[in-house]
Amino acid sequence: MTKAHSPSGVVLVMKGDDIILAKGYGYRDLAKRIPVDPETTLFRPGSISKLFTWVSVMQLVEQGKLDLDADVNRYLKTFQVEDTWPGQPVTLRHIMTHTAGFEDGGYGYLIADDPARVVPLAESLARYQPQRVNPPGRHTAYSNWATALAGLVVANVSGTDFNTYVQQNIFDVLGMEHSTFAEPLPPALQANMAVGYHYVPDRYEAMGYEYISNFGPAGALASTAHDMARFGRALLNGGSYRDRSILKGKPCNRCWTKVLPTTSGCAPLASACSSATSAPTASTISATTGPPPSSCPISACRRRKTWCSFLPLAASTARDRYTRPS
Repeated sequence: MTKAHSPSGVVLVMKGDDIILAKGYGYRDLAKRIPVDPETTLFRPGSISKLFTWVSVMQLVEQGKLDLDADVNRYLKTFQVEDTWPGQPVTLRHIMTHTAGFEDGGYGYLIADDPARVVPLAESLARYQPQRVNPPGRHTAYSNWATALAGLVVANVSGTDFNTYVQQNIFDVLGMEHSTFAEPLPPALQANMAVGYHYVPDRYEAMGYEYISNFGPAGALASTAHDMARFGRALLNGGSYRDRSILKGKPCNRCWTKVLPTTSGCAPLASACSSATSAPTASTISATTGPPPSSCPISACRRRKTWCSFLPLAASTARDRYTRPS
């Protein structure tokens, strides 16, 4: 933390269903010298937010309200995804494996520093719809826009806005009392939010809250280490935590199955931790990870050779924020 000039952080380690370490480091508020509390201090986990979007989609699949292989336009009300490749529609399966074929983008509009710039999700997605540069299912290309589109589908089909849907169907179910997609933060959570800082020579400067509401399902989550532990345990235990279920049986297991073949020299972003039909254990995850070839052009792939079809979709937000589209 000292080397990276990070004033705060949190670590939580689990073995099975047990938390064996939960510790806060530094201060969530430097000026007031308030230390980090792993149970109550909120951080922004960035694209880990996407996991909640995928679970929401799979809940509606479980209920028979969504079809992963249907044209996503079936579930849109105010605009349509362009029919760039006739006969090859974008589906939720393409979106969830980042193979929809959209160009990259986000510079200047993905993250805002002023809540006045926030517009309804459908309006934002229509305004900034990217071009479909590849046919769906052909290439892997990370897409915040497509993930946010999946969140809009959840809202349209469920009849409630995305933030409320996640609150009622995931957070409330698992007892995640210190988590939200809402921006600005609800007053009850604002007091425990870790302040973000920018380091300049010899001092830290506080930064304002980043607003991602225009593409909220892709990255707007604020949560605590203990809340994320509840969510993680649910995913690794067939969709349930302490008899509270967010997914059941087959839909949960499908989140861990292999969806793209491993290619020579570089593992795709959506390869699997395990080809088994059940959710992987910690041992199966660690057994299938390892350093890829140094020639791999994908930064995320250089960090881990094998990602499961569910968890990889939470990649580094640093790339999301600062990579200018070519």
